[in-house]
Amino acid sequence: MRNSNVPPMRIPRAYERGSWFYFGRIPSPIDSRDYKLRAFIPEEAPPVEKTHQAWEFPKDEPLDQGRTNHCVGFSVANFGINLPIGRDYSNEDGHRFYYKCKEIDGEPGNEEGTTLRSGAKVLKRNGNIEGYAFADSIEEIKWWILYKGPVIAGTIWTSGMLFPNSENIIYPTGEEVGGHAYLLTEWTSDNLIGIQNSWGTDWGIKGKSYIRAQDFESLFIEQGEAVTAVEIEPKKSSCFIIDFIQRIKGKYGRSL
Repeated sequence: MRNSNVPPMRIPRAYERGSWFYFGRIPSPIDSRDYKLRAFIPEEAPPVEKTHQAWEFPKDEPLDQGRTNHCVGFSVANFGINLPIGRDYSNEDGHRFYYKCKEIDGEPGNEEGTTLRSGAKVLKRNGNIEGYAFADSIEEIKWWILYKGPVIAGTIWTSGMLFPNSENIIYPTGEEVGGHAYLLTEWTSDNLIGIQNSWGTDWGIKGKSYIRAQDFESLFIEQGEAVTAVEIEPKKSSCFIIDFIQRIKGKYGRSL
């Protein structure tokens, strides 16, 4: 989970089996103004209990951030590509979103990475989403994927996660090699979480792999974060004013 005392860091890269891997996620500092995802999850149980949901990635070629630390920009692009939004974003858009994040950070052109909060702000300013909220638990993330849509995650990444195994599953073993942002697009009945990554066609299957829910939870607890789109309801004060004006109009039969 997010830590308010996370120091700034340079974003590393990893070299394994003849391939370079680049990352670029910097933990978002705590901000009390952030919406909490739990506020957008109903207390009552859903009418139909789901155990599996996969949100389609309707693009033949997965995105590839290349030798850059632009994973946050690419997770933003993947969020826009993935259903239910369904925009036709490209690698160029992933880089463009990253540089928009750095403008928000007050560091235009800087190449050392950015935060999920800046990525969410870019989605909002770009008109893709109305608002965003951060998850505080794996239970909130699970519910959202099952019933609402994908979630952008940011965690540490380990050497054991660089290459999926023969079953297309990654395990957080080995040493920490970077901080990475990626899109969570699926929750299976076997409690596997689908990851749409930004490392091109050579990673996983069509750029997608899986991680066990308990393994993701361990990463999430260790300075991890997750953010997604939410619909922001009007403030009660605004609703009161609108209702007051409507009642006045009805009473006097004229425009105000």
